[in-house]
Amino acid sequence: MKVKILKYKANKILNIHKYVDSWFWNKYSAYPYKGCQFGCEFCYNREARFRPYKDPEDFSKVITIKQNAAELLRDELSKVSIDLVAIGDYQPVERKNKISRKMLGVCLDLKFPVFILERSPLVLRDLDILEDINKRSCAIIAFSIITTPKSKNYSKLRFFEPKSPKVKKRFEAMRKISKKEILTGTVFMPILPYIFDDDENIEDVIKMTVANGGSFVVGGGLTLGRGYKKRYFDILERIDPLLVNKYKALYPTYNVYGPDPEYLGKIALKVTEICEKYQINDRIPRPIEFFPEKIKLNKKIAEIFFDKVYRMEIENKSVYRVWAYRKASWALDALEENVYDIYKESGLIGLDEIRDIGEFFSRQIEEEIKKLIRI
Repeated sequence: MKVKILKYKANKILNIHKYVDSWFWNKYSAYPYKGCQFGCEFCYNREARFRPYKDPEDFSKVITIKQNAAELLRDELSKVSIDLVAIGDYQPVERKNKISRKMLGVCLDLKFPVFILERSPLVLRDLDILEDINKRSCAIIAFSIITTPKSKNYSKLRFFEPKSPKVKKRFEAMRKISKKEILTGTVFMPILPYIFDDDENIEDVIKMTVANGGSFVVGGGLTLGRGYKKRYFDILERIDPLLVNKYKALYPTYNVYGPDPEYLGKIALKVTEICEKYQINDRIPRPIEFFPEKIKLNKKIAEIFFDKVYRMEIENKSVYRVWAYRKASWALDALEENVYDIYKESGLIGLDEIRDIGEFFSRQIEEEIKKLIRI
C-alpha cells in the first residue's frame, strides 16, 4: 500500500503536561510525525480527538513530517526545567528523514532525559546517542509487545498489528539495549480481552522480557473510544463472531473507553503476580538522578504515592481514597521546597500545611522520610 508523505513547518513541538505521567514518568512529550505507518488497530490515536486527519483511513496512509521539529524542540526545551521527555518515532519514514535522531541530539545537548516507547528495532540505529543521554541524564526505552510467538492466538496478531515489526525483532532489540545498561522493558498494552489475556500469554511475555534483559513489564487494558470502537468490532467479527458479544458485555455503553473495572483489576493483578514470580517490576522505576538535589526526595516519595494509587485502582478500592492519594502525589511532585527541610523545621504541622496533604498524608510522608533518610 502506497503511503502519502507530506511535509510542513510546525509552530510548536513540545507538549507540557500539567501532571507527570505516573506510568512512564514523562512531564513533556514531542513527536516528529503525524500519522503512523504501522497502523495498529487498537491505537488510541485512532480516536477522533487524537486523530491527526479527518478521514480515519488516512491514519496509516498519510504521514506528515514536521520538518523543523528539532529546531523547535531546542528552542522550547531551553525555556523549561529539566524533566523527562517522551520522544522518538521510529516508523519507516524515520529511516530516511532521521528527525527523531536530530531531536535526541537536542536532548543530549540540553541534558534532558528521554523516554521512548517503540515497536521498531530501528531505534538501535541511535543507540550511540541514547548511550550518551543515559550517561548524562537518563534514557528509558520500552517496547510495545502484547504477545509472543508461543501464544496459541499468535496468528491473530496480524489483524491488530498488520505492519509492525516482528515481535522477535523487538525482543532482540531489547536485549541489545539492556547490554548497554539502558533501562528497558515491555509495555504490555493493550492486553486484548479474550485474545491475549490468558495466563499462558501473560507469563510468556514476562518470561521473554526477563530473558532479554528487560527490567519491567507494564500491563494495561484496552480502551475503545467512539471513533474506532466499530472498526475494532468489525475486526472481531472477522476473527470470531462470538467475540463481539463478549466485548459488548465488557465495554458497556456507559463506560465507552475502558473495560469493566473488575475485569481490568483482575488482569492487572495477574500481571503483578507473574512479575513477582519472575522478580521483575510491574511498574517502570522512576528515574530521579537528573533532578536537582533538593527535590529528589519529593520525587521519590511522590513515586511511592503514585504506586499506591495504581495498587488501589487495580484492587477497586474507594474512588475517593484513590483521588486523595493522587492529589497528594501531585502536590508532592510539584513541591519546589525540600520536603525534609519542611519536616525538620516544623514537623507534621509543616507537612500538614502543604496543599492537598493534610494530617493523614503528613504522617505517611513522615514514615517515608524515616525509611529513606533513616532518621
